[in-house]
Amino acid sequence: MISKTEFQRGRSCSRYLYLKQNNNDLAEPRIGSAKSPANSWQQVENLAYQLYHGGVNVFDKSKSLRELAEDTIKAMEGDASIIYQPTFISADGNYYFRGDLLVKAQRRWKLIEVKSSTHIKLPDHIFDVGFQYMILKSLNLHKKIDVHLAYINKNYILKGELNLSEYFIEENITHRAKEIQVLIKKTLVQFEKANQRKYQPQVDLGKKCFDKEKCIFYNHCWKGIPELNVYSIGRVLNSQLNYFKELGITRLDEIPSDARLSDSQWLEVNAALDGEERINKSRIKEFISRLGKGPLIFMDFESSMPAIPQFKNSRPYQQICYQYCVIIQDSIGKNEYTRKEFIAEPGYDPRASFVKSLLEDTVTPGKIIVYNKAFEVTRLRELANQFPLFKDEIEERISRIVDLMEPFEKKYYYHPSFKGSFSIKVVAPALSPEISYKNLNIQNGSIAMQVLEGMHLLSFEEQIIAKRDLLEYCFTDVLSMVHILKNLNNLIKKEAA
Repeated sequence: MISKTEFQRGRSCSRYLYLKQNNNDLAEPRIGSAKSPANSWQQVENLAYQLYHGGVNVFDKSKSLRELAEDTIKAMEGDASIIYQPTFISADGNYYFRGDLLVKAQRRWKLIEVKSSTHIKLPDHIFDVGFQYMILKSLNLHKKIDVHLAYINKNYILKGELNLSEYFIEENITHRAKEIQVLIKKTLVQFEKANQRKYQPQVDLGKKCFDKEKCIFYNHCWKGIPELNVYSIGRVLNSQLNYFKELGITRLDEIPSDARLSDSQWLEVNAALDGEERINKSRIKEFISRLGKGPLIFMDFESSMPAIPQFKNSRPYQQICYQYCVIIQDSIGKNEYTRKEFIAEPGYDPRASFVKSLLEDTVTPGKIIVYNKAFEVTRLRELANQFPLFKDEIEERISRIVDLMEPFEKKYYYHPSFKGSFSIKVVAPALSPEISYKNLNIQNGSIAMQVLEGMHLLSFEEQIIAKRDLLEYCFTDVLSMVHILKNLNNLIKKEAA
């Protein structure tokens, strides 16, 4: 049977569905991340259960799909007015879904699909409920069940206790589910044709294979595709990829000299082909000269975006700064430095203490160096709005910020290993191999965000470990900047020698 999740993934790639049904052994296991509490969608779903409390949960992992579907119908025919995780199987037995909520409203039922987004995402969410409606219709249940979508109210501001009726927005989208039935049936016919083949369907590979999440069949489908391919070009447009597709081009060395690539993209392609770094020493010198003689303040923030606001006067998915690390150095390349850092206590609003501590630790005159200043500047301006008393001091810090990402984003320095990226996690290994994230328990910002968001749910002992890991991760980010600047400066000195 094809599930709702498989249907959604199969819409964008029929090969995925074929492999899932016939060659699932080719799938790569998904790699877990650092210990963190439930994902935001699970937490939001649990809130929906609280909003519609007192229901019956008919899901039991020890039971078969058939048994779960039977239990759902029994609950509907019984006294239950709220049913959690109902299961339905299409009349032909080919498709199924497990829903979120089934709520009795007078003479009709509401099948409520709960989403952790702040709006209806088109067309994905409509296909989602449309697939469910298709199964209900096959069972003749569409006559007494409407399909609804519940999502987060982005304008909700926490004032005290969480008000669930204001936190959620619920819409009856039965009419939209009906309108998309023709497309769903057409998609299912394509699925059937693909699965009846003796061989895997041929599909176009592309960004869809790794953009949002790396496909479990990526290694199988991309086997034989050279590492240096047109998809690795930085900021490559769909129109450019379509052009390469028309010419049957995958490898970088197949790109014709008259291809419409930007100067920046040609620099990447040529560097990848000859394996040589590109150095624009005059632009790098000009960038370094803007830093002055010192001292230099290297700075990095860590934040979280909780779907469920935790603090008064905060909104869903509002960026909340919990942590920073600052390294103060007299001048570029000096071995001695001063390390200052802050991490908030779990469960308490960190914003006021964060901004006060940060202003104290950055009072030293000198340029403030960050990597991707848009993030830090935006967070600082948000804090200035929240705390007008500190606005002038915050604006003074903003005026001193210099973005260390600039030399890499603008290609003053480019290494073939960057592969079109200028993320600090990509730049650091090329310019500062002495700095490594490999031995850290937290190795990227996404995991750090998850841990920060759920710190208050951990035990005291787990919080101590999480704090240590977060401090070490943030410090490594800042130390990477110190070494990147030092080695960038050394490159210019070496070039001049």
